[in-house]
Amino acid sequence: MNQIPLEDEIYKNNMDPKSDNLILFENDLNVATLKNLLPSYKKVSIIVLKNEQRQIKLSEAVLKFKHELVSEFAEQFDNVEQIEPNSLELTFKNINQIDIIYPGVGENYDFIIKFKNLHNKKIFNLVRDVDLFAWQFAKKGFFKFKENIPKINQRIFENYSKNKF
Repeated sequence: MNQIPLEDEIYKNNMDPKSDNLILFENDLNVATLKNLLPSYKKVSIIVLKNEQRQIKLSEAVLKFKHELVSEFAEQFDNVEQIEPNSLELTFKNINQIDIIYPGVGENYDFIIKFKNLHNKKIFNLVRDVDLFAWQFAKKGFFKFKENIPKINQRIFENYSKNKF
């Protein structure tokens, strides 16, 4: 698995749409942080990886629960649909530029990088301000990060109170 690329390039990203299509994963369904963004897309696709795409296998009950969460989330928007990971190529066959809510690390990140490279797609990473703020403290180990949690929480609170995500 890959790690958060802490080079300067990731810090130039934001949440401004750069294409007509967005991909996100089931671990990022916070309506409050997405309700203003999702309507600006023609199509939003949510992916729940299957066990064959995972290094750490999930029980059928957990996978079913994730699918139910995604279905409930998708019902709140006209342009959001859940797609199977294996149909990603077909779904985006004639689309070369896709936005993604940056998955950071893990199996979702590995999956999208593999898709990008296999199908020669341009992926634009959308990154929340609060994530970028927190990551600056994640460069020097847990204790450096831990001592900055009050600052991170303050930033999150400020963004929620201003409805800015």
